[in-house]
Amino acid sequence: VVKLEELTAALNKVNSTLRRGFDTSALADELPYYEKIISLVDDNLDNDYNQYNLRNLYVTKTLLVQIEKKMKGWQTDLIQYSKKMSQINADILALANDSSVRKMPEDTTLLFLYFQQYLEVSKKWNLTDSLHRVTLKKVGILQNRIAKAYINVSDLTDDVSYRISNYKKIIWEKEESPLWQANSSEYRVSFFESISTSLVRSFRV
Repeated sequence: VVKLEELTAALNKVNSTLRRGFDTSALADELPYYEKIISLVDDNLDNDYNQYNLRNLYVTKTLLVQIEKKMKGWQTDLIQYSKKMSQINADILALANDSSVRKMPEDTTLLFLYFQQYLEVSKKWNLTDSLHRVTLKKVGILQNRIAKAYINVSDLTDDVSYRISNYKKIIWEKEESPLWQANSSEYRVSFFESISTSLVRSFRV
């Protein structure tokens, strides 16, 4: 009877935890917003490859890094949830498999009390099992979606970082040879023609 009371108390605690302690509703509500942003950035980068200037690229990278940190934090939270649920499940099974729980008392009065408590425990056990399965499924689905979002945002961050690096190279790429290495074939107008044109324009002014 005492063991049944312990099991009942443990199940009550677990049910309370499953109802309130593993509330992932806020995470589930926010995730679609970030998934949409990731999708939009991906589409824009594909469709407007040459339209991004350096400033746009930096702003995009900052946004992606923030989302990446968010996904990483959520992954850590869900891993902790999973560990707690595994521990809860192990604790309950340990109590349920205790042979003393199934040992019926010899006293008739206690035997009636035992059956009452056993029925109550069975109901709570079914409730706990149902809540546990629902929570595990919910956490598993979120883990998969967040893992996918994290991979996508990491790939996009790498892509934008590459574009920034490439953009900087283009900016600092020399357009002409040094003056002492210049070749007349590189210019459409000769040096003297250029001076003559400039002088004519000066006199006109």
